[in-house]
Amino acid sequence: MTRREGPPTVPGSVLARRVLVLAPHYDDEVLGCGGLLLQLAAGGAEIVCAFLSDGSGGVEGPPEGMS
Repeated sequence: MTRREGPPTVPGSVLARRVLVLAPHYDDEVLGCGGLLLQLAAGGAEIVCAFLSDGSGGVEGPPEGMS
């Protein structure tokens, strides 16, 4: 049985130069792929994040106990 070798996974080996991240809420892009985004930015990639929530599920004002 032979083992397939994939492309190298050396830090900085990601080739993307322009990245569009679609996230439902603010901070989801960081929680979901923050490490990859950091690596891409360090390699000179242009990163654009688009947040797709209209805020209708949120609450107005600070949560109870935070005021």
